[in-house]
Amino acid sequence: MYVVFSHGEEEDFMLDHSGLYPITQLQAVGYGSLIFGILIAIIILFHEKMHDMAKKIVYSLVVITASLVTIYLVITTLHLNIISETKGPVHWHADFEIWVCGKKIELAEPKGLSNKQGVDLMHAHNDNRIHVEGVLLDKKAASLGAFFYAIGGSLSSDGLIVPTNEGLASFHEGDKCNEKPAKLYVFVNGNLIDNPSAYIISPYEKVPPGDRIKFVFTEETIEEINTYLKDISNNNGLPPDLETPKTGVIPQTRADDTTFCDLDLDGECNNNDLTIFDALIGKCGNEFYKSDFDDDGCITSTDRDLYSQLYNQINKNIKP
Repeated sequence: MYVVFSHGEEEDFMLDHSGLYPITQLQAVGYGSLIFGILIAIIILFHEKMHDMAKKIVYSLVVITASLVTIYLVITTLHLNIISETKGPVHWHADFEIWVCGKKIELAEPKGLSNKQGVDLMHAHNDNRIHVEGVLLDKKAASLGAFFYAIGGSLSSDGLIVPTNEGLASFHEGDKCNEKPAKLYVFVNGNLIDNPSAYIISPYEKVPPGDRIKFVFTEETIEEINTYLKDISNNNGLPPDLETPKTGVIPQTRADDTTFCDLDLDGECNNNDLTIFDALIGKCGNEFYKSDFDDDGCITSTDRDLYSQLYNQINKNIKP
């Protein structure tokens, strides 16, 4: 039986693999270490009093214990990787913000030595960043709904429940902000999405190209909402080179401007930027305007060719 985290009648998300095997890997290591420690203690305390046969038995048990634990860890790890959708562990990230009635909401401080808000597979570290770390048997375990379940909250199309230091904060469509009925909007990279609970974060370790997600519960109209994260943009909370949100304005001239080549914002135009650009091919939307060289709304091979020209020109002009 799988271990899941569920809330009432909401959907369950499988965020723990321990139910797949007789004991967990951590338990196997724990039991093995206990037996190993006992055997070592016996050797130290009774070494001089033991007959040769007894010594051989104890030493054999030490080897057998270590071997069994190692074999168990190898077999369960290989099996888990084989049956997983991702065919091995992943390490994905997505940045997020939660705004309610104009105020930013922070998750409850992590407790314990783990420093995690959530569980091993899906969590945050008090850093406003979703961490997916481990093997995914079902990609739904990397969804926004799974994240809220993991931290002890809930997410649906019409509301959310967030654990805070003051307790669970619940917000649902029809609740009021500034004496007016409010509703929930969820934006991914500046685009409004439907059914946010089912949205699976993009499979990237670095942000960007990993997702930037904004949860907004407000009485404002969608035209009034700033859809971009404030901590990754300029003082107005807008992406570089846009003066107002959602204008659809795309820069027409790239020339030899390094800012359009430096996608990872490290001050250089290098192979890392090429890798990031290749990962963007096939994506559409204004949030990718910086790499949309032909202004058709999507990143295509044509944009890659134009980007390569810019990349080569910039690096040609850089003196060694």
